[in-house]
Amino acid sequence: MTNLLRFFLSFLLITTLVFSLTPKDIYEEGEKLLKEGKRSEAIAKFLLATKQNPYYKEAYCKLGEVYSQKGDYKEAIIAFKEAIKIDEHYLGARNLLGLAYEADNQINLALACYQECLKIDPLNLAVHYNLAKAFSKKGKIQDAISEYEKIIEISPDYILAWIGLGTLRWKEQGLYDEAIDCFKEAERIDPTSPLPAINLGDLYFNQKKLEKAESSYKKALEKERDNLYGLKKLGQIYLDRKEYQKAGNIYKRLSGLLPDDPIIYYALGIIMEAQEAYGTASSFYEKSLSLSMDDETVLFRLDRIILEKEKESVYSERRRNSAAIHFNLGEYYFKERFIPLALYEYKISCLLNPQDANTRYKLSKVYEVEGLLSDACDEMMKARELSPTDQVYTDYLEKIYFKHKRGFIFREGIDISQVPSPIISIFVPKFIQKEGLHAELPEFANNLFLSLLASSYKVKVFSEKEHGEKEEAIRKAISLSATFFLWVEIEEEKDTMKLNSSLIDLFSLSEVFNIVSIGVGKNKIKDAVLHLSEKVIAAVPISGNIFKIEGDRVWINIGTKQGLSDKDSLEIVEKGRKIGELKISQMSALVSKAKVSTSQTEEFLRIGQEVRVIRKKQQ
Repeated sequence: MTNLLRFFLSFLLITTLVFSLTPKDIYEEGEKLLKEGKRSEAIAKFLLATKQNPYYKEAYCKLGEVYSQKGDYKEAIIAFKEAIKIDEHYLGARNLLGLAYEADNQINLALACYQECLKIDPLNLAVHYNLAKAFSKKGKIQDAISEYEKIIEISPDYILAWIGLGTLRWKEQGLYDEAIDCFKEAERIDPTSPLPAINLGDLYFNQKKLEKAESSYKKALEKERDNLYGLKKLGQIYLDRKEYQKAGNIYKRLSGLLPDDPIIYYALGIIMEAQEAYGTASSFYEKSLSLSMDDETVLFRLDRIILEKEKESVYSERRRNSAAIHFNLGEYYFKERFIPLALYEYKISCLLNPQDANTRYKLSKVYEVEGLLSDACDEMMKARELSPTDQVYTDYLEKIYFKHKRGFIFREGIDISQVPSPIISIFVPKFIQKEGLHAELPEFANNLFLSLLASSYKVKVFSEKEHGEKEEAIRKAISLSATFFLWVEIEEEKDTMKLNSSLIDLFSLSEVFNIVSIGVGKNKIKDAVLHLSEKVIAAVPISGNIFKIEGDRVWINIGTKQGLSDKDSLEIVEKGRKIGELKISQMSALVSKAKVSTSQTEEFLRIGQEVRVIRKKQQ
């Protein structure tokens, strides 16, 4: 009985203490937790404050702020709306609601929200500034400029308005001198702020006036020694100019300030690699990968050191680890049916770890899907040699070999290695990087694109390690007798990759397409490159050659892999002129058999003649 009484009294005491706290007390506890970085605990307190006082608008507003900080904009929007329900003139909540809409990419709602705020307080500078930024995001540049000018009219010393106006002047209007004047005015207003110098540096960097950009970024760092943006841009300039000692000092400093940023270690790896300190470079690349396992560019550079620079033993741990990453990427792409990317990853995994039978088994499966049965058999022979007692490999090899024997190429006795390459050719200079986080990104994107293009078996690729000027590159492509020319410019942001591409027909010197290929998220580079390769492969015509003739029957070096269909007809071309037609009788992935349509055509047949696909345009 005594113990029961003690328990009851303790419960009563705790309950009394809890409910003796006012909603304001609980709110203040939440604010304290928030200052300590304990967001989840702070949210619980703010929720409790609103539960005890459903009309506590400040608690709802603070709840929305914390949700916004966590990136949970949907919940933030709900919380801000609750605060506004309680007080429709609550300016702070409305302004924050606009910012939450903006962050959630609901720009129209954000604009409406800011405009409602200005009905409450027409002279509120922060709201005018947010409205200007939202207009800019929406592409309403003149409206954005008008808002910045209104701010300056209300308060001429509002530094952010001068910076915003200057940014639009050069980025959207190309008015560089006016932009410089805006930034200099901002600096005059607040000589201690690094922002004017940072923005001036960006303008000069865009103009490729690197000495002036360097000077501006240094000036910003004099005002704020650890300004991260200024340090990164200065490091990028030194890296671009191959001033590796200066670049190394900057990135080492950044690694202390941003120890979890993989891009910093990637840059340090490039610096060490350029100085032929390959072991140190590999360690930095591995550190970068440990922070971002999906960074394909870092993996590409690490592979190059392993295979080309240090030529590590096939039994090295580093080599096997890299092979395992590529294998897992191959598994992912194969599962998602991105067959070209799966093929690319399995091939690299085999290159890094040629002793792994399972990778060759998976590579063989990809070849089977692609209809390349000869290649599938070759890989399975290697897999069985590596693991002769594995019954799965033996059974699969028998299955593939039987399928190959029944196939068209085997029955026709064609040696696939002797079949000529496609006659359609494309000249691809090194991609140009306009903007990007990764230094030397074009090398990886270029290499991946060429691999995907080659695996289509539809075009022969001429590549150039340097890009030079576009007109000069076109002249070189023509001198090589290439059929097409592709020019690609890269823009990379944190979560987005854009490839701005122009494909030119060199016969007519006309543009086939001008497109933007976009990749988003962790696979942004490969997604963008895959999209571009698919567009190029679809745009070039299906064209091949006659490589064998027997009477009225011919064999040509195009098949289903290049997109040939049994419904297609073929025309024989001589010196750009059609001299006859062919009807397809049998097809495989890379080789097809056809018959001449008339006896007159048979007289003109010869080895090496060009053959093109004829397709009726759909009505």
